[in-house]
Amino acid sequence: MNKSLNIVLTFILTHLGLIYFLYPGNIIASTSEAHWIPIAIGLVVHLTLMIIFFKGLSFFPQKNLIDILRLAGKRVAFIILSTVIISIICAIIVALVSGTEVVTIVLLSNTPQWTVALLLLSLSSYLSFFSYEAIFRTGFLVALLFLPLILIITFVSFQNADWYYLFPLVNKDFTFFSKNTYLSSFYPVFGGFLYLGFIQSHIYYDKRKIIYATLIIAPFFFIAVYGPLLTFGQATASRYLYPFIATTDTVNLNWLVFDRVTIFFLACLFVFLMLFISIGIRMIIQVTSHYLPRFPTLYTIFIINVVIHLSCTFFRDWNNVIHFYKWASYLGLLVVVTVTTFIYFIGINNRRYSHDEV
Repeated sequence: MNKSLNIVLTFILTHLGLIYFLYPGNIIASTSEAHWIPIAIGLVVHLTLMIIFFKGLSFFPQKNLIDILRLAGKRVAFIILSTVIISIICAIIVALVSGTEVVTIVLLSNTPQWTVALLLLSLSSYLSFFSYEAIFRTGFLVALLFLPLILIITFVSFQNADWYYLFPLVNKDFTFFSKNTYLSSFYPVFGGFLYLGFIQSHIYYDKRKIIYATLIIAPFFFIAVYGPLLTFGQATASRYLYPFIATTDTVNLNWLVFDRVTIFFLACLFVFLMLFISIGIRMIIQVTSHYLPRFPTLYTIFIINVVIHLSCTFFRDWNNVIHFYKWASYLGLLVVVTVTTFIYFIGINNRRYSHDEV
């Protein structure tokens, strides 16, 4: 059955949840002017990797990522999938820590951060226990409820914009390539689409619509960065840990139910992160079930929860989080590039082998 609409909406929501948290701060810190250049380069890399990934998957329409990797050998598949699981766990930890940090600061200042993290992780685990279909149906419902208002808040974030801060538009300095902050900005890339390879064998979706969805969310990469820049300027925006969320705090909408736009905005992003984390946990469950078919899913979820939650408690200050985030981004980007190219070349070799047999 075609589930393209549910998958496309979930794809958009999870990307928005990743974009609005740490991405603006990384881009703003990586360069002091012409920020559209590093953003555009990142989008080109993102779109290129997705096209190669989908091309590789198209060679095996009835197989998922696990089945395809096993064609290269059981040991190779096990090594790659183990690395994928580690990168997923790291991505979940980053999303969990960053999400609960800002929610605690803005909304629940008297609540311990670990309780908020436990709540988000529990809700995500409950959702992942059922199936990918349940997650995508939830994504459809969440999109109906929250996406329109998120779009409104996103565009009214330019309420206090000073368009003078848009300039200069050209920058001949490309040293941002060597900065850790820019490499960390690829976090939405490796967290955004790898799961589409895991569902291919049992859920049909139109890959072209996913590409179109990527083009639809492309402007939000620019909005998330230029919203704070045009409101505060480079010097001030670079001091914020969550620049776009700080920007929403300057917006005044008299018709909104909440006194502050930020409250509603964070509540929506909290739900978006829940979808992202539940998909990540479901991917781990799928890999675990493949190698340990008799191991109960409930036990797998419990172990994942314990590992992730205990890992989150080891961060003593934000510097530890930033350091972990940097290496998690490196690992995630390496995994996505490796898996994408690997799938593509396996498909090319498989097609060549089939032609030779004929």
